[in-house]
Amino acid sequence: MNSLRRQHGFTLTEIAIVMLIIGLALAATVVPVSRLIQSGQIGNNQERLDSAREALLAFAAINGRLPCPDRTGDGLEDRRAAADPSNFGCAGNVYEGFLPWATLGVQQVDYWGTRLRYRVSAEFTRAGNTNEWICGTVAGQSLAGTAAPGCAVSGSLPPGCSATTSNPNSCTFEIADTGDIPVRDGQTGRTGSVYLMNPTVTPPTGAVAVILSHGANRLGGTAQDGTVYGAPTAGTDEALNGPALGAIPTGPRLAPAPFIARPPLDGAAAGCNDNAATALCNFDDQLVYIGANTLVSRVLQSGLRLR
Repeated sequence: MNSLRRQHGFTLTEIAIVMLIIGLALAATVVPVSRLIQSGQIGNNQERLDSAREALLAFAAINGRLPCPDRTGDGLEDRRAAADPSNFGCAGNVYEGFLPWATLGVQQVDYWGTRLRYRVSAEFTRAGNTNEWICGTVAGQSLAGTAAPGCAVSGSLPPGCSATTSNPNSCTFEIADTGDIPVRDGQTGRTGSVYLMNPTVTPPTGAVAVILSHGANRLGGTAQDGTVYGAPTAGTDEALNGPALGAIPTGPRLAPAPFIARPPLDGAAAGCNDNAATALCNFDDQLVYIGANTLVSRVLQSGLRLR
């Protein structure tokens, strides 16, 4: 009589070991998948920024200038009052606000639903080929450098403009102009950080326009419905990129307040400091910028004349 073959099952210990192995394998895939999703979001957002940058260049090629920021949230550029000469620049002499998406025909918000921020150099919002500024010769001067016959600036000057009758176009978009917007890859106290666009050197190489996304954390940004998100931690790179719009002073951004463009970072260590030789703080802002040479080249290619 054949003995019955004894059948064995898995013990609880064996099942626990198998479950542990499966759990470790799944855990190993969670981080890569989340990173892949994050990378896709950043890439999608970069496409939006690149499209907005291209729209700015196309606008300049048609109009001979860059648009003013949107300061009211309606998507339209906010230029000075209609009673002013048509080429006096932006309302309130403020050159930072929301991207004028309706004026440009682009998306209003970034991938995470936050309005895009926009900064522009003042003189690039004033075309040099309008009636208020044309005096018949290059830069309104004769070859001897004296005032051209009949040359005069119409009306009063835009705020911050130093134009004279011998050089009425000195505050408008001219072929030799340079941007005044500083862009760095880190704050000045950060060892090894450098200017990406530098208005402090001779000749200046500052950006003429910057478009900024506040990233997934939305700090410093404004939602599509007007909700204002929390401010970034003071002293961080994100704080430099995102001061409250109501606190933006008139005139240009100066070297102590540059835009910061660097790779994203999350999971920063406690005690991080973006302005010292220590661990960097969290950062998820993205930005694109335009240099003067790029802008001038696009405008000239369109057939418009620059002084």
